[in-house]
Amino acid sequence: MALGDVRLRRVVARDGAGDVAFEQYLERWHAAEQEHFVLEATAAHVDLMVDGAAENSGEEYERL
Repeated sequence: MALGDVRLRRVVARDGAGDVAFEQYLERWHAAEQEHFVLEATAAHVDLMVDGAAENSGEEYERL
């Protein structure tokens, strides 16, 4: 999963660019998502983390 700010930029560019009201909705949604991740300690419960923002695919990455 890409970092929160990367995910927000991607969704705004994909779905909300130029629509101020929708961008504001996405920002509120993003804040609620971040709060949920903290309250539920999501990161402590993952079995596999995929870097959705990786810039290259060197030896340190495994193709799934």
